[in-house]
Amino acid sequence: MKAWRPCLDGLRPHPRIGAFTLIELLLAITLSAIIISATVAVLFGALRLRNETERRSDASTALQQALSVLRRDLANIALPASDSTNAMAGALVYGGITGINDPAGTGMQLFTTTGLVTDMARWGDLQKVGYVLRLPTNAAANLGRDLHRVVTRNLLPVLAEAYDDQLLLQNVESFQLSFFDGTTWRIAWGGTNETVSLPRAIRVDLVLNDIDPADLARGNLGNRTQLPFQLVVPVVVTPATNSTFISGAGGAP
Repeated sequence: MKAWRPCLDGLRPHPRIGAFTLIELLLAITLSAIIISATVAVLFGALRLRNETERRSDASTALQQALSVLRRDLANIALPASDSTNAMAGALVYGGITGINDPAGTGMQLFTTTGLVTDMARWGDLQKVGYVLRLPTNAAANLGRDLHRVVTRNLLPVLAEAYDDQLLLQNVESFQLSFFDGTTWRIAWGGTNETVSLPRAIRVDLVLNDIDPADLARGNLGNRTQLPFQLVVPVVVTPATNSTFISGAGGAP
């Protein structure tokens, strides 16, 4: 008869099963959170950089378009009727840019040959152009004023003068035209005392406000940057002169 022996198999240590300890799990979660936070910060930084680049690109495109329109208007200024055969061209008159109380831009008078002539157009290329600063329609989304281009195509209206209003530029702090008379730059032009009908050059001084949209939304207007721009356009048109041949005076016909 065999002696009884207790079974000790249940008391033998089993081999260790692979698993993470609590400290290892906490460490892994912490490292994952750090990596995710860094990745999100990089992504948001790239997104802000893309938005800022896109905003500055749009602003630069709008500025270049506005300066192109201004240069074309000033370079193609028309001689007044007193100096040319064009009876509908008036004299250049400028006393400064007016504000919201001058919707038609009557504070200045500039005749230019920049009107488009097509089969659908009823007018010629001569048109009257004025510039006016107005308060923005949506003041919360802009800083400064809006520069408008006021164009009159019908120079012989039967009733009231009709004009087209075109928005040129937003966030304008200041806009000033100056005129070179051959000696000095003047901030006004026109009147009966002018010895010549047109200046030799016209200068545009433009100051724009630039601000981050987030600062504008928070009302942090002190973070704005004022960007000055200057455009000088020479005036190459001259009054027409008539040559008279005098018999026996040696003049050419």
